[in-house]
Amino acid sequence: MTGDCGNHSHPGYQAFERIASTSAGQIFHLDKGNVKEVLDFVRMSLDSHKVNLLSLDREVYGPGEATLPLLVDPTLKQFTISVSGEKPKIEIFDPSGKDVREQDGIEDLLDLDNVKIVGIKKPEPGECTSRCTVYWR
Repeated sequence: MTGDCGNHSHPGYQAFERIASTSAGQIFHLDKGNVKEVLDFVRMSLDSHKVNLLSLDREVYGPGEATLPLLVDPTLKQFTISVSGEKPKIEIFDPSGKDVREQDGIEDLLDLDNVKIVGIKKPEPGECTSRCTVYWR
């Protein structure tokens, strides 16, 4: 969204929130200068066969940090995690608890002031952990 004037209680804005929550989507608050970068990411996403493993609604978890298990089976070749909100941060840990970034297995796909999307290629099977931190207005 661009140009929402900051009124997140407006019925029109609330409709977008309900649609995003119901469809495992997200609302990204963008400057007009970021639209091309986001659209490039959307094009790339549509070119691949994606399956949603986990979706969270901010109204359920609220602001701050959420640590979530991600069950990775041996057939999973890659996955993405996206977080939107103020100052988003994503950390991924493999089944042994090692930070995936240290293993050079994580790629920033989109990194804006209020949107962060990372991709993990060739994840180690088992129970990984995702620690996502975000602050909402």
